[in-house]
Amino acid sequence: MIRNPFRLRQRMQVLPGMAPLLLFIFFSTGCFHITLESKEYRFDPVERQKTLAIFLPGRGGSMMDLEQEQILDIIRKRRIPVDIISVDAGLRVYIARTLLRHMETDVMPMVREGQYRNIWLIGNSMGGLGSLLYAREYERNIKGIILLAPFLGDQPIIEEIKGAGGLLKWSPKDTLSENYQRDIWIYLKACAQDRAGVYPHIFLLAGKDDRFHESHQLLAAALKDKHVFWAEGGHDWNAWRSAFSNFVEQAPIDIVFAIP
Repeated sequence: MIRNPFRLRQRMQVLPGMAPLLLFIFFSTGCFHITLESKEYRFDPVERQKTLAIFLPGRGGSMMDLEQEQILDIIRKRRIPVDIISVDAGLRVYIARTLLRHMETDVMPMVREGQYRNIWLIGNSMGGLGSLLYAREYERNIKGIILLAPFLGDQPIIEEIKGAGGLLKWSPKDTLSENYQRDIWIYLKACAQDRAGVYPHIFLLAGKDDRFHESHQLLAAALKDKHVFWAEGGHDWNAWRSAFSNFVEQAPIDIVFAIP
């Protein structure tokens, strides 16, 4: 997992051999519209469901992870009537800061065409961060977010929140900033404190030995217990698959996905 997906200059200094490639990615993504590929999984080949889940993969992953890592099998085995769109949102759209634009131009037209009532986001690692970035900008469209071990920021912001006594006690001086990590935590606090149903529901699924466990614990402490699902393991699909299976078996799925 990249420590800060927007630090292009820093990454090029650390990995000088990658500079030409990153420049090409940055230039091509910023100057030409590269349509994000996606794959649709329909619960019923004829009738669209009322709920849609959009999957964003982690760094180094692909839209096929949903299928290859058996998450789709877990959903289908439980017979959850949701349609799914898996999006091939790779590192290039994070570096170029075009994820939100691509979501609006390449993905959401399919969503609007399907006339879905409830939209959920599912993302692992960097895809979890992407899910939060998108929901923060377009929260009116998002019912909930399932975060699989999301990257939630570097150590300074984590230490700041810990020093305040946790997320719910944290009172950032800047409520609007250009620091995406701070903005994400401000948004997560608003979601955790929401009682009026204005913000998306947040579910955290992660391994107990994940390398981002410190930040996950901060978020978990602010969420309701039934919104947090731990599994044995680290930052990998074995732990995420186990946590997701626990989520599907233990969460009130009908209520979660607003299934009539």
